[in-house]
Amino acid sequence: DITNSNLLNNTFKSNRLADNPVDRIYSGAIYAGYLDNSNITGTFINNTAGFGGALCLDGIKNGKISANFINNTANNATNGFGGAIALKNADSYGAKLIGCNFTNNTALSSNGGAVYIPAVNGMDVIGCNFTMNKVNSDSAYGGAIYIKDSSKAIKIEKSVFDNNSAPTGDS
Repeated sequence: DITNSNLLNNTFKSNRLADNPVDRIYSGAIYAGYLDNSNITGTFINNTAGFGGALCLDGIKNGKISANFINNTANNATNGFGGAIALKNADSYGAKLIGCNFTNNTALSSNGGAVYIPAVNGMDVIGCNFTMNKVNSDSAYGGAIYIKDSSKAIKIEKSVFDNNSAPTGDS
């Protein structure tokens, strides 16, 4: 877990986890348990993994992400969720994406071209830009964001969604 910590102003570029796209390998740049009362800022460029191309977390508990995600890929052949960010578990709360830029991220075989969230107990997406993110599977959803379930309100405001694509639900 990342608890009461900050990962600030770092660049993660061209990190790759496993060349076997069949294995469910988590995150090309950062994989951690929970982001708990912590912040992540910086830039993630050209990272690749089976699940969560740049960043994979078990969940977020009152954590904030304010970063740039460019050309990241989730390449698992059957469960390539979250081209830029993937959360694994369903008990996140107080999650915040603030001022993030998601550009040209891809989930090759499943949901969430930029962001995949299986379930969340409330979330804020504020001032984020989602541009040209995509999923490639014929049965996938959420070219920009895929949220499977939420027990509390999700607030999306002052964000831009431009040219994201998914065969069964563009944003």
